[in-house]
Amino acid sequence: MALDKEQIDLLCLLVETARNIPSDKRRKFIAVESSTHTTLRNWSLPNWYPDVYKGDIEILDRNGFLNLSTNSQGDYIFDLLPEAFQYYEKVKQKSVEPLSNIESEVHRYISDPVFRQRFPTAFDLWNRAEIKLWSADSNNELTSIGLSCREAMQEFIDALIINQRISNADPDKAHTLNRLRLVLSKFSGNLGSTVSPFLEALVAYFETLDDLVQRQVHGSTKEGEKLRWDDARRIVFHCAVVMSEIDASISAIYKDVTA
Repeated sequence: MALDKEQIDLLCLLVETARNIPSDKRRKFIAVESSTHTTLRNWSLPNWYPDVYKGDIEILDRNGFLNLSTNSQGDYIFDLLPEAFQYYEKVKQKSVEPLSNIESEVHRYISDPVFRQRFPTAFDLWNRAEIKLWSADSNNELTSIGLSCREAMQEFIDALIINQRISNADPDKAHTLNRLRLVLSKFSGNLGSTVSPFLEALVAYFETLDDLVQRQVHGSTKEGEKLRWDDARRIVFHCAVVMSEIDASISAIYKDVTA
């Protein structure tokens, strides 16, 4: 089936919106048409979406992604069919058009053979989380995504310790912050006044991300809120960011020290 960019973007918007609504609060989408535009809404959410082209909704319906009907005012009412989630999965796995240059660059860095050679287990775990994130049944994998990210971060630090030949590290992989600080302390005497605060900020970044990952693993039970798909997207993306930034920073410092 052939969809143009606007129709694919609309389908992705609908799928991501549906995934961020708790299952017990889901409502159907409604497209309200006026004399000048058509506005999309889901009553489970507080805000109206930007204007959409009504014809794109009709094309998505004809392609078997929606169960479209109309109300007494002539507004479109619809839910997403499983085929919508399956098509979304294919779109994201192909990554034909990255969401942004930043996300594309982070993905390129962490998928590079050099990074994968240095951190094979960490990459495999992170990649497993990303695949589940874009899968059609990702809402059933939210906790599992958190587990994969947590293990990826632990294995990343473990590989850093091994690669840097640090022998006095805490053997408990769960103590990621202490182990990361020990790795960075190896370079503390060679850091300038600008780089040193940046690495300290990376540790704080890592710590905050670790809290989010733990929340994901435990299903957000402490806050009493249900996990949403966007929670999983956040930790998968930032897990890649923090690993790539730490690796790139250490590599740059190591080159300066050994030059």
